[in-house]
Amino acid sequence: MSIRGAAKELKIPPCTAQTWYTKDQKSIESGEDLYLRKPGNERPVGRPLTINSEQKKYLINLIDQKPGIVLDEMMDGLTSQFTNLDISRSSLYKYVAAHCGMSVKRALFRPAERNSDTKIEARFQWVTELLKTDIDYITDCVFINESGFNIDMKRSMAWAPVGETPIVEIPKTRATSHTTIGAISPLGVINVQLKVSKVVVASNSKKRKGPGGAIKKPEKEKGKGGTCVNNFETLCISRIVNGKIIRQTQGKAS
Repeated sequence: MSIRGAAKELKIPPCTAQTWYTKDQKSIESGEDLYLRKPGNERPVGRPLTINSEQKKYLINLIDQKPGIVLDEMMDGLTSQFTNLDISRSSLYKYVAAHCGMSVKRALFRPAERNSDTKIEARFQWVTELLKTDIDYITDCVFINESGFNIDMKRSMAWAPVGETPIVEIPKTRATSHTTIGAISPLGVINVQLKVSKVVVASNSKKRKGPGGAIKKPEKEKGKGGTCVNNFETLCISRIVNGKIIRQTQGKAS
């Protein structure tokens, strides 16, 4: 394996890998053991670690349970669990980054039920039924999906192991949101539209009497529901013939 390939696998800069390789070759020529400290003061280099292995395990578990956790929450959790621990915020940040292999980066928000057992089983059944037909999903299928704007104010940064993207699961909300609906195929993007949920204004609660003195129930206003399969039916009906997209748009998404 080349030095660059080894650096890529270990997720370190190539220049660092080259430096380590050069030092290793020189130590072999001189017969020096790189793993032994040079003669001198036997005191350990730097300040001793404040957090022990048990506290480190508890800290990593906190981050795994809540990737968007902040330093104050980490300190509150550690000090409540270990009363004899005394550490500053800056020291805690350096410890998490240096000894826990974690880094702070922009988080990816994902619905909590996206990878639920029910959803996975539904996808499996869909693919199973598709394989029983003569449809070639590469040339005959148009894939439609939605991406909603997250209206909940959440911290956009989260902790994750170095080299990985932090994923924060969010609960399903019933508040008004904006949804982007797109239709794509292996040939490219077919259509993209924006669906804005209608805001229903509360009507007068005073009941009105209909013919014959009967109380008339107020009519329910439409457009309150969220995005569903019916929104996709009017998005775009297209066919792929001889490698070309033939568009037959019926209307806009409701």
